[in-house]
Amino acid sequence: MWSDVSTLTFKKTPIIDEADILIHYTPRSYSNYWTCMKGVCQFPFDGPGVRLAHAYFPITDDKCREIHLDSEEHWYEGLEPGPAGTVALLPVLMHEIGHTLGLSHTTDVNAIVYSWFKTVYSLGEDDVHGIQFLYGAPLSTTTHTSTTSIPRVKSINPPTTTTGPFPRLCDVKKPEKMLIMSNHHFCIFNGEVLWIVELKNYSYGPAVRVSSYTDIAPIDFIYQRPNEEFVVISGVYYYIVEFPGFRIKHGYKKVPLTSLGLKDVVKVQGIVNTYSGRPYIFYNNNYYAEIEECTFQQKNYGIITELFPGIPIGINGVFRYTNGNLYFFMEDLLYDFNEFKGALIRAGPFDLSLFGINCTSDILQQIRDLIKTIH
Repeated sequence: MWSDVSTLTFKKTPIIDEADILIHYTPRSYSNYWTCMKGVCQFPFDGPGVRLAHAYFPITDDKCREIHLDSEEHWYEGLEPGPAGTVALLPVLMHEIGHTLGLSHTTDVNAIVYSWFKTVYSLGEDDVHGIQFLYGAPLSTTTHTSTTSIPRVKSINPPTTTTGPFPRLCDVKKPEKMLIMSNHHFCIFNGEVLWIVELKNYSYGPAVRVSSYTDIAPIDFIYQRPNEEFVVISGVYYYIVEFPGFRIKHGYKKVPLTSLGLKDVVKVQGIVNTYSGRPYIFYNNNYYAEIEECTFQQKNYGIITELFPGIPIGINGVFRYTNGNLYFFMEDLLYDFNEFKGALIRAGPFDLSLFGINCTSDILQQIRDLIKTIH
């Protein structure tokens, strides 16, 4: 199923140490196979019923993924619902494989990775959006046919490569928004499109439309909360969006910013979650408001230059990078602020190389392509 709607492929290997995902039946108390999982599993099973299986999110360079199945369950290994008193193995495995691929639980009751187990044999819309965000949509979105009774899923709203007059990433002189996500990806927004950069090697594909992931428009500012939800600012309203399903959380669609305790918000100029875990909204050219994460209400407020000395009035964006620093945008200038020193440490033109993206090689490739056309 997961390979039907993504770029992933799966195959069985007889050599355990070459496996990316290890699946095994275990007794009530047991040790993890991978040494990087550190000995005895901390989640023992309880016999038939209740705890059926569990899995670990990928760690250590995407290895160390294990799925544990309770060996005392009455497993049915067919490709269709089993007889009474049995537990269907396939939907359980699809759920747990979703976790090993990086998907968290969702509140969508139709999803394989719904918080509570359901015997379903097809992926939900949330599943599809999540897996395609992490690994991309398949080259073909044609519905697959099958000789089994398991329904196949047609790709839903896959990210599409842009064909309009949009710039290449290395042509971007002043991105509108930047965002580091909890799944080790770095998003760079520009107008209707964004690029998703892999932080491990700073590789990225072509631009995709923002509308592939959400109907919220315009997205003025965005940050990710510690619980992985996104807070999206659009005008003088905010939305909370679930991750990785990108569904608007119930009760948090187009909520006025004044409900946070902010008064007289005319224009928002940025929102960020700092390294110390403090969310700030910057607004009306000169002001900031600290938001309490638990209550999601204004905690403190003040003048930007007092809390962030050296940052000019009139910023139009901010984000936190992997080094913990805050980067403030003002037109095509970038201000690098160190939260721990409480000081501005750099100011100058925006440059993608500051974030590991080497555009020199991109230029060389353009020259090679030009030479080929001349010959």
